[in-house]
Amino acid sequence: MDEYFTSLSIVLGSGNKNDLRRVDELLEGLERPQKELYADFTYDTEAIRDKLSSMNVEANIL
Repeated sequence: MDEYFTSLSIVLGSGNKNDLRRVDELLEGLERPQKELYADFTYDTEAIRDKLSSMNVEANIL
């Protein structure tokens, strides 16, 4: 979300699929470069942190 709480990228999938399988699609759907990403612990994987680092995005995974 941006400073106005507008979603920057949305990916819809079926309810029986793991969200982690769609994270690349979600990140690639961003229209402009981001400085930070906030996510819950589900997304705390080395692969996601490496992807964010390669995009110069600070990971704030809680």
